[in-house]
Formats: sequence, C-alpha cells, structure tokens
Amino acid sequence: MKTLIAIGIIQLAAIFWLYTRIADLDDRLDNAPPTPQQPAYSHEAGRATPSGNSIDVGAVINEDRLRQIIREELVVQFEHQSSSRPQASRSAAPPPVDPVKMEARREQVSEQLEYYVNVGSISDAEMQMLQIDIAKLDAEGRTEMLRELTRAINSGRLEGQL
Repeated sequence: MKTLIAIGIIQLAAIFWLYTRIADLDDRLDNAPPTPQQPAYSHEAGRATPSGNSIDVGAVINEDRLRQIIREELVVQFEHQSSSRPQASRSAAPPPVDPVKMEARREQVSEQLEYYVNVGSISDAEMQMLQIDIAKLDAEGRTEMLRELTRAINSGRLEGQL
C-alpha cells in the first residue's frame, strides 16, 4: 500500500514538473519577438503569366497555379494515351448478341437458381459464380434472374447472402 502511495506522489510530482516546464515554454514563446516569415502562398505570386509556362524561381506557387499545372499535365497525358490507342477500342460497343444464345444462357442461369433453391442453400463462392452468370445476361434477363434470386432469399427458400 505504501508503495502505491509513493508511486502516486512521484507521478504527481512529475506531472507538476512537466506542467511548469510547458508553462515556462509558453511564456517564452509569447514574449519572443515575431520573426518575419514569407507567406506560404500569395495570390499575386502564383498568377499565370501570359506565356503560361514561365514562372519566377523565387515566386511562391499558390493553389490555383498548382491546379492549372496539374490540369495541363493531365491534358497532355490523356492526349498521349488517346493517340496511342486504336480508334476502334475507343468507341467499342458490345458486339451484338445472338438471341438464341442469350435465351440458352438465361435458361442455364434459371436452372442453376432452381437447383440452389431445391438444395436450400448457396455458398458465397457459388453465389459469386451465379452473379457472374447473371451479369452475362441481357438487361431483361438480368432483371428477371436477380428478381427471382431475391425472392428466393427473402422468402427463405434459399439460404445465402446476396
């Protein structure tokens, strides 16, 4: 018990000593003469010059000028990427899908979903595979299969997480 009291007194003394040191430091900072500092940025120093790329070495760049530089670099980068890419890949539309193949896919996904409902549960990996197969369907088929999957899970016929 005496050791706990001694440790407590030592801790209080250390806290008091630290407080006095911090208060002394604070007083010295308040009484210190102000030092001249260069502003972090100024609105005039970073203004764009008519030539656009000439900047004084001693000038401080402000936020607006920095954003302008980044925009210029991004434009150059995107132009470089777009010129190196073939024209067909930029406007690549999904190839037309055969309605017969799409109906076969829809039937396959429907059978998979029916199988999992009959089993009563679906693992996370199986759910991911089923969702990938659903994603390969056309918009109408995706909507229909996701609706059926959601109904099965919500009704309790299928145990799993969507």
